[in-house]
Amino acid sequence: MNFTELDLSPALQKQLTELEFVTPTPIQEQAIPHILKGCDVVGKAETGTGKTLAFSLPLMHRLDKERVSIQALILSPTRELAHQIAETFSKFEPATGIKTATVVGGESQTDQMKAMHAGAQVVVGTPGRVLDLITQGCLSLAWLDVLVLDEADRMLDMGFMDQMRKILDKTPTERQTLLFSATFDKALRGLASKYMKDAVEIRTASEMKTADTIDQKFVRVKYYDKQRLLEQVLEGVRGHAAIIFLNTKREASRVGRDLWGRGFSAIALHGDMEQKIRNKVLEDFRNGKIDVLVATDVAQRGLDITRVERVVNFTVPGNPEDYVHRIGRTGRAGRSGTVLTLVDSKEWFDFERIQKMTGPKLSELNLPSGFTPWDMSQAGKSESRGRGGPRGRHDGPRGKKRFQNRRSRR
Repeated sequence: MNFTELDLSPALQKQLTELEFVTPTPIQEQAIPHILKGCDVVGKAETGTGKTLAFSLPLMHRLDKERVSIQALILSPTRELAHQIAETFSKFEPATGIKTATVVGGESQTDQMKAMHAGAQVVVGTPGRVLDLITQGCLSLAWLDVLVLDEADRMLDMGFMDQMRKILDKTPTERQTLLFSATFDKALRGLASKYMKDAVEIRTASEMKTADTIDQKFVRVKYYDKQRLLEQVLEGVRGHAAIIFLNTKREASRVGRDLWGRGFSAIALHGDMEQKIRNKVLEDFRNGKIDVLVATDVAQRGLDITRVERVVNFTVPGNPEDYVHRIGRTGRAGRSGTVLTLVDSKEWFDFERIQKMTGPKLSELNLPSGFTPWDMSQAGKSESRGRGGPRGRHDGPRGKKRFQNRRSRR
């Protein structure tokens, strides 16, 4: 099927052609006709399959640009994803006349209110800020036609259930509700049964299966060797876009700083950074000014940056869902991608659990010369981790010299 076969307006069809969108993804092909009919839709699809266009195209077709009221509200778990969704709408604004306002925490509420009052028909926001504006009387949903819950499972994981329910209770009873998620557990089913009517369920995902376009490998590497191995991996792909995932903000800051200090075009991204700095980092990464993004799971969902060719899990995530969404940053929209997970002895059992739930067993790579894999008899056991991180406190000539001087003074 081509987009031309979908019942979208000529203006949208023309803009799709200009943007070189030709063939809809499975979630787009299945969801768009139902949304155009006004049906409630539950869309279950793995990350990177084009869910944003699946709901934004039919919304832009159906919304009335002459009505100066909020006709559609799209809730997103993260600021980054909210901005990305709004950017998708802005690409089609010249053809549709539909205006969008983004309302997220960490940014000027005054500017966001101005954007809404300038005639926006669509609001894209995070639950906390949206609820704040509703409570303050700055955002009215009285004329709302469509509510979209994007990455709904992630919003539940982040503790937004109460805010989501309060927002839903403020919307008109007669509305269209669209829920998109990579997973669909009991909590989401309860939410859907209460707030959706005769929803059409669309599935293009098989629970935690990962995309076939992603080449996944792992290595057994000692914790203190991870930084040195990472540098060797990145040295071989200089100039190519990569995301390095870590579990904590402290680790991300340190690894990003070490890579930058060794001449790599790298920068960290985590939740403690001011929103305007995070936006600038993402813009530079998207535009190729930065090649390596060192991130916590704040970046695992919603980032649609097609130039990402490689993902490295510096640390193994705590659950299979996070693994799936991390690696979904590459191999998007049919493109190929590569994933390498660095597994130390303590992380082995978590990694085995991820393998069992995400599909075929990953193949193990041999370590390059100069590295020795940890022995399987040590699986599940923790290495001694000093204050110096993966390089070790005394790794390198300056560290060894400081250690020797300290011993000589005793």
